[in-house]
Amino acid sequence: MKLIKGLGGSIIALAFALSLAGCGKQDEAKGSQVAAKVNGDACVDWLGPGSAGHFVKMVHNGIEYAVMQLIAETYDLMKRGLGLNDDELHDVYSTWNTGELNSYLLEIASHIFAKQDEKTGTHLIDEILAVAKQKGTGMWTSQTAPGLMVSLAYLDGFRSAWLPANLIQAQRDYFGAHTYERIDAKGTFHTEWEKN
Repeated sequence: MKLIKGLGGSIIALAFALSLAGCGKQDEAKGSQVAAKVNGDACVDWLGPGSAGHFVKMVHNGIEYAVMQLIAETYDLMKRGLGLNDDELHDVYSTWNTGELNSYLLEIASHIFAKQDEKTGTHLIDEILAVAKQKGTGMWTSQTAPGLMVSLAYLDGFRSAWLPANLIQAQRDYFGAHTYERIDAKGTFHTEWEKN
């Protein structure tokens, strides 16, 4: 199995172990020694010939970005619509994460709203430029399924000077060290989100 194809994980996952989506020849399946384990079972599987692992990873990223977009849209509604501040948003996402909506993306969203900016002393989320970047897998997924491209944020871009894309980029930096741009300084920045 060619492990490089469909290799999944993040900067945080590298500290623990990997989830592997292998492809190639099934009789070459390897990787359980480096894969994360759940209940003793390795998080590795052969997904098919050729670049099947890439496709599965692409769809995973597309779904992940769609969920991040949905969370960003709830952020927009609560911030602009309800007038919630960052501390209140932290509380909402923390509460949501204790119930049926429990997920890693909600957990990190709650952490993001609690993070203070060392430079300004304000909440860091408010210093992140509202531009979400991508490496391509989200776009490739939307090209595979054109109906996924339509989003409230796309339409909002025509009528609003502020969009919640800063949360998406903060989440990408949190789990993947993808960096972000600031509204008050040029360049790209990375934050150790779990560091106090």
